[in-house]
Amino acid sequence: MKIRALGDKTILVEIEEIDEATTLVRVMRVTEVIRESENTGICEVVPGINAVAVHLTETAKWAEVAAWIESSLENGDAIKAPSIEREARVIEIPVIYGGSEGLDLSLIHISEPT
Repeated sequence: MKIRALGDKTILVEIEEIDEATTLVRVMRVTEVIRESENTGICEVVPGINAVAVHLTETAKWAEVAAWIESSLENGDAIKAPSIEREARVIEIPVIYGGSEGLDLSLIHISEPT
């Protein structure tokens, strides 16, 4: 895990990439740990693919919040905790074209290629 500045009022917590699924679980766990802390210097926590952006309040001191994040996540168990692991689910969205479901298709103008 690396902690870097992303401008004056944002901290980027980069998660070591292992594989996509493990990295995502760790990103979400870091996000959860930071959000649950209710640190008054933090106004927003935004998870990404392999990092978490922590946006600070106007009055927060970057070095203090960065040190707090580092100490909060110092124990690797906090990142590896399985509390957010969930089974994947499939969402099917049926699509029907034409027939009684597409009576308005004749109103759509389809231009010929030029």
